[in-house]
Amino acid sequence: MFCRNCGQEQIDGVQVCAECGQTLPAVVPEATIVEPPVVDPPVFGTTLAVSGGSSIRSRLHPRNVVEIMDESFKLYREHWKLLIQLGLFVYPPVALALLIFSLVSPMQIHPGNDPAELPGKMRALAAMMVALVPYVLLTTYAFATMVRAVSASYLRKPTILKELLKPNDRIWGYLGAQMIAVLMIVGVLIATIVPTACLCAGAAGVTGHGHGVGLLGMILVVMLLAALAAFVCLSLGIYVMVVGPVAIVEGRGAWGSVKRSFSLIKGFYWKAAGLLALSTLLAGVLSNLIRLPYTAISIMHAVSAPGTPFVPGTGLLTLDSVLVMVSLILVQPLVLLPIMLFYYDLRIRKEGFDLQMLAEQLGYGVVTE
Repeated sequence: MFCRNCGQEQIDGVQVCAECGQTLPAVVPEATIVEPPVVDPPVFGTTLAVSGGSSIRSRLHPRNVVEIMDESFKLYREHWKLLIQLGLFVYPPVALALLIFSLVSPMQIHPGNDPAELPGKMRALAAMMVALVPYVLLTTYAFATMVRAVSASYLRKPTILKELLKPNDRIWGYLGAQMIAVLMIVGVLIATIVPTACLCAGAAGVTGHGHGVGLLGMILVVMLLAALAAFVCLSLGIYVMVVGPVAIVEGRGAWGSVKRSFSLIKGFYWKAAGLLALSTLLAGVLSNLIRLPYTAISIMHAVSAPGTPFVPGTGLLTLDSVLVMVSLILVQPLVLLPIMLFYYDLRIRKEGFDLQMLAEQLGYGVVTE
């Protein structure tokens, strides 16, 4: 038995955790697996060990950040064929939508600063907003599909590629949750930008009258507001970290997924922050390595023509889109795996998800002696 608060393994019969002092639930009779059905090996190349259920239970215990990352790499090595095959289906349309989005951007069509080009830039901006719609939809579908694949890999559930590619209504809940999270962050930014703009205007007036001390005070206030906005936006991002798994796995609506994500993360903020930082850093390093050819060309242009804005042509944008697609196929599972494992880790800690999974997700009969 493990403490749901700190994850420390406990001796049978104790009522209080020796590590954190949390009251432990009453001991229930050990669940026994009876008459397990014959399960075909999953398509991703692993067999499901069911000897007394011990191997399954041994995986389903609370983990720290290092253990979650280690298990993520292990799952990636075990199921890389399925994850890459799935990526080859879902990410090329995303890369194409990104290419169209880049080609119609105002800076691509009208790179200069001539005021006469303003109407053309506005039309290009409108076209870019239109191109953003399929990009967002395709990205949402790709994320939802990968969440289902990663979840199936972690739970050792037999599945096939065709089933994973089928869209379902839960995607809309995830899309709505994303929009709510974005609106929350935009609201924080607006609430910060307005007073900051007023202070900047006041600082300009103070400068005109030669009050250096007042100017310094306003600058400090502006910096504090900017730091506060950054912290709040980062915190919101952390609290909605598992909104995707909640929407896709549990099938909650948009607002329900946001509230559920906040509820799960509560009490594990710093663990979530550390895990998000590690996975984001890893993904950023690997993605930049894959996009190194495009970066090298950009640097060469900056060196050869300093002061000239870099406007990549259609061929270079196409190259970048292909590199982004390769990055998504290879790297995106390494971002989703820690998030999914953290999601299940939170459910194990707060809800005893190990027994729920044994009884419902895996489909074995569970009885008490």
